[in-house]
Amino acid sequence: MMGSSCTVEMRRHWRRFAAVARKEWQQLRRDRLTLGLLLGVPLAQILLFGFAITLSPRHLPAAWVALPQPAVPGDAALDQQINQALLGRLRQGDVLQIADAPMDATLARAKLQRGELRLLLAWPARPSPYLLQGQALPLRLEADLSDPHAQALVAQLGDGLAHRLAQRLAQAQAEPLPLRLGGPLDLALELQGRYPLPGTAGAYLVPALSGVILTLTLTLMAALCVVREQERGTWDALRSTPLAAGHIVAGKLAPYAGLGLLLYALLQGLGAALFGTPWASPWLWGLALLFMLGQLGLGLALSLLARSQLQALQLGVFFYLPSILLSGFLFPFESMPAWARALGEALPLTHFLRALRAELFRGADAAQLLSLGLPILPFTALVLGLAWLGYRRRV
Repeated sequence: MMGSSCTVEMRRHWRRFAAVARKEWQQLRRDRLTLGLLLGVPLAQILLFGFAITLSPRHLPAAWVALPQPAVPGDAALDQQINQALLGRLRQGDVLQIADAPMDATLARAKLQRGELRLLLAWPARPSPYLLQGQALPLRLEADLSDPHAQALVAQLGDGLAHRLAQRLAQAQAEPLPLRLGGPLDLALELQGRYPLPGTAGAYLVPALSGVILTLTLTLMAALCVVREQERGTWDALRSTPLAAGHIVAGKLAPYAGLGLLLYALLQGLGAALFGTPWASPWLWGLALLFMLGQLGLGLALSLLARSQLQALQLGVFFYLPSILLSGFLFPFESMPAWARALGEALPLTHFLRALRAELFRGADAAQLLSLGLPILPFTALVLGLAWLGYRRRV
């Protein structure tokens, strides 16, 4: 009897448990957005970490410029063969992405300051006179030391670069057209660092971290503010007032934009006090405000899709994760595959970090700063326009 009653009681508990579980599953199945986000966020993490992220630097943009040299006769065929041997050795391993033709020195240094190049190599465009006379071929390497990946690459190269390039040139002598050199094959390597960081790694990461923090904080705050009003029942009261969509969008953005500026000032102050990073110029502050408005507009646009605070939070994380991984904040942007770089170019954080690092670490002027941050403008206009149209329909 006792065993039978225990069995009946266990069945009763099991039926109750199964009923609650079935009800919860049906509710989750009807909530397609939440179910899609629960499956989509882990899938996005697997795809990004598995296929887009590369820890070792690859395809770093580089260029070579021609060093001035005396007007002495040389061998044009030999010049071409030596230059091709040098470029071929530099391209091995896909570490550097360098063009065949030399770049203008002024343009190359401007690109280095903007962050469009990481390394500059310079050697005479006509190297044959040096080698025919048995002189060492001068080779200069200029590296952007504000980029830790380029800095690590220079540390790995060192004097070994000259040795490996000399070996590659020596192999070229065994090819069908031998190189007739007047003396021993030698390279004189000179390393020059540009834009060194003012302190430790924190000086590089903390200013960029301000963009990451603003992305997460402002997007989530804007996404949650409307959904919270809907759950509390105050949204209907707001709709009954004579407010237009523009009033609602601007009124909700203003206090969060002020908090964003205060947070950015706090992060700037901490970076300057603790790590010696330079203070941002008024131009960078203006670009930061535009970036903040874009994140707030994105949050308001996401809130149009969300029906609960959980959905708003999941939507914000779904956008925040690619922003960290594909913007060049932690991983080398150039090393990612083409599809990942295309996604990264669509993210405003990518362009904000480029402009921020160009000014704080490489001394870029206002024109360079504005050109680097220009892609943030259409993104901000797009998300604010979507938010205005969405709330216009709701009001």
